[in-house]
Amino acid sequence: MASIEVLFNLEDTELIFHLRHFITFFIFFIGCIVLYKLLQKRYKNTKIALLGCLFFICCPRFFAESFYNSKDVLLLSFHIIALYFLYLYIHSEKIKHLILFSLIASICIDIRIIGMIIPPIGAVVLCIKYLQNPNWKKFALHLGVLLVSTLVFTIIFWPLLWEKPFKHFAEAYQTMSHIFWAGKVLFMGTYYQVPEQSLPWYYVPVWIFVSTPILNSVLFLIASIITIVSLFSNKLTKKISNELVFDVLLIFLFLGIIGSVIAVNGTIYDGWRHLYFTYAPVLILSVSGLNFIINYSAKKSHQYVVYFILSVSFLTTIIDMIRLHPYQNVYFNTLAGNNLRHDFELDYWRLSYLEGLKYIAKIDGSKKIKVFIHGNTSVGLMLPKKDRERFECVNDTTLGCKYLLANYRYHREYYAYKNKIYDIVLKGDTKIMTVFNIENE
Repeated sequence: MASIEVLFNLEDTELIFHLRHFITFFIFFIGCIVLYKLLQKRYKNTKIALLGCLFFICCPRFFAESFYNSKDVLLLSFHIIALYFLYLYIHSEKIKHLILFSLIASICIDIRIIGMIIPPIGAVVLCIKYLQNPNWKKFALHLGVLLVSTLVFTIIFWPLLWEKPFKHFAEAYQTMSHIFWAGKVLFMGTYYQVPEQSLPWYYVPVWIFVSTPILNSVLFLIASIITIVSLFSNKLTKKISNELVFDVLLIFLFLGIIGSVIAVNGTIYDGWRHLYFTYAPVLILSVSGLNFIINYSAKKSHQYVVYFILSVSFLTTIIDMIRLHPYQNVYFNTLAGNNLRHDFELDYWRLSYLEGLKYIAKIDGSKKIKVFIHGNTSVGLMLPKKDRERFECVNDTTLGCKYLLANYRYHREYYAYKNKIYDIVLKGDTKIMTVFNIENE
């Protein structure tokens, strides 16, 4: 992205933001296409593959953040692509697929250091293949290709590693694995002061289940149970199919990462966005669960019931996405309850501030406008230049500030200011941002 900005000599921040949003969404779109190709190859069924893509697109938070979350959603998209090439390798055992898997896995590492979990999955596949058909030379060759290509690609796409790669990688790993973050986290109606207070072990599982469509979680659980039963019914013999190997790896990948974060009490905030990439196995296994239910429905009428449930799930989610637009990033399903503003953090991205600033620019013709923004953000850089230059952000309301923008992340109760001029309210009384004129208060 930076290279494109330099190449085309882009300097206006509004244009730069829109360009970055376009590139981020484009990669998300590619991830969706690759997910389709993976499901099409597996099930040889266009309808099932398209339904899998709908599972991905109709995750409101992912759809919203696919425009601006250039790390977490980007990592999720590349993780799907990596799993696609791993799937191809499991079936073909061709080195070209292993190299492509290493390439994408390296990009995952370069996006976030936690992507290191992906290449070992390839090594596990090699070990399983060896147990099924012992061949030391082939195993050693493919393992060497996996290790060397992953190392080379990781260095190529991470400029910091071009000089003293091992030293700088170790430093980056130390930094990323011991991230210090201090602040308040609102979870299920309670504020936790991090790091003095540890978040409950169920923080991530609860966030996953309440912030994604319920049907996805149900189908994932069904597929996981079926996979585990199938695995033990084969008694770990050579009868294990390539499809079963892939599904077992997906379960291991999802539960292993979530379990590790819980075990080490990892630094997690802003919901579970740092672990979005773990949802790739959930998406794929959800389709597996759906396919199983459709294929084993005893009667045609049973399949109609399945399709009816699917239609209702998609329709209600799409309606929610339309009602929340453009703030699908604050989506919660019915499991989250009706008191969202008091139970969970909502617009922690502070995207709603942009709408607030646009409103102020529209109603206030002053040449200079002093504003105070709770949790100061760069979102104002997306304003047109003529409006952007009029705003001056101050860090104290006593410094001649005219407007205050609040998004309630650290303030569940309503503010005491009287002159409220603009609100953003979603789904009933879920307020995510308010603009106050505090000039005379």
